Amino acid sequence: VPVCPTSLPSLQLLNCVPYPGESCEFKCMEGFKRILEVNVTCDSLGLWNPETETLCSEILCSSSLPNAALTSGCSRRIGESCGITCKEYYSPLLSDDIICSENGEWQAKNISNSTEFCEPKEFTNESDGDQLTIGLSTGVGGLVLIIIIIVIVICLKRIKTRKRMQREAEDTIKAYGKNQYITHQENAPEEDTYATLDEMNFKDLGYMEFDKHYDPDVYGGFVLDAADEYLKPSVERKVVDNDIDEVSEI
Repeated sequence: VPVCPTSLPSLQLLNCVPYPGESCEFKCMEGFKRILEVNVTCDSLGLWNPETETLCSEILCSSSLPNAALTSGCSRRIGESCGITCKEYYSPLLSDDIICSENGEWQAKNISNSTEFCEPKEFTNESDGDQLTIGLSTGVGGLVLIIIIIVIVICLKRIKTRKRMQREAEDTIKAYGKNQYITHQENAPEEDTYATLDEMNFKDLGYMEFDKHYDPDVYGGFVLDAADEYLKPSVERKVVDNDIDEVSEI
């Protein structure tokens, strides 16, 4: 007949006969806490049902501490002593290790009912104050450098834009100078009678003025005179398809 085991690592059987079909009560060992409120039953194969590993769990103290860290190798089991390391800008409140109590909480010999074992560090010497000053100065310096870079970039963009606008204005003035038009404002026909100075090519003529007279017999032509009063035209030119032909010379 199979017999269920009676020596178990995490629980102790109470008034139990470990034979198939028998149901037994149990309690968890020291350092363990009960998970399920049930009894265990020995089955026909000599095994406890449910499995005893699922009935009790080991009590462990917390792995995290406020403003501190446990030293390596700490198992956090009940009764174990472990060292701590305070975080930056904190100093320890105790000189001894802390102990994991039966209820799963960390305790210290000279500190009662407290879960904090480190306090904020006070700057008592010049070196600590200097470190803080250096840190603040570094942060402020970095911020100022970023602001300076941003200002330089903005100024360069504005200068570039200003130069581009100035260049465009100069190009516009040059284009306007190359495309000046002359025309007779009075008695002009409905058709456009414009011609650029380049197209008329008055290289062989001196300074001449319009005499404000339009000759309708010469299509697209102007009667030009070197005097303010109307005289016989010295040169008559006709504009046809942007080509200039000398008509007559008197």
